Amino acid sequence: DCIRVGENYYAISSTFQYSPGVIILQSKDLVNWWIIGHAVNNISSISPAMNWDKMNSYGMGIWAGAIRYYAGKFWIYFGTPDEGYFMTTATNATGPWDTLHQVLSGKGWDDCCPFWNDDGKAYLVGTKFSDGYKIHLFKMTPDGRQLIMGSDKVIYQSNGSEANKLYKIKGTYYHFFSEVKADGRAVMMERSKNIYGPYSAPKQL
Repeated sequence: DCIRVGENYYAISSTFQYSPGVIILQSKDLVNWWIIGHAVNNISSISPAMNWDKMNSYGMGIWAGAIRYYAGKFWIYFGTPDEGYFMTTATNATGPWDTLHQVLSGKGWDDCCPFWNDDGKAYLVGTKFSDGYKIHLFKMTPDGRQLIMGSDKVIYQSNGSEANKLYKIKGTYYHFFSEVKADGRAVMMERSKNIYGPYSAPKQL
């Protein structure tokens, strides 16, 4: 995932079973990048199975996440396939990052992304890959640390639909994601005037 804050671009990437986790990069031109830190110092804080003396999470651990800048802070959210969704914040992208906080506990979730609306209300979009790749949209508490359970709505489902990003541009909500087509993965987009939809038929980008 990638964002722009002022004159700088910031990106994060999956780190799976490696520690430290969630690599953070910075750029001025989207061409030249340098590593400025990690959001998770030790991934064994997520699960003992990821500790060096277990080495039992190859290919698991930290999957695709999202970085956002809101209310003067950087926010990172990500999922692990066995543990659920996690988040952390920092006033500077180089850190220090807050102690990791679990937003959702449970297996089978991936590729989440937070979104704050114009009125300050917070949301989280994410895929339940263990349930046919259904994409859920949750309300969150204003501090972005808790999902409001029962608030979620499935806004899309298709073969392999994940890699969620949610934006609002000039009053229109844009939901970006990927799905599996006959010739491989494709980047998709659907849009709506209401955050909960109905969304337009997805278009391949």
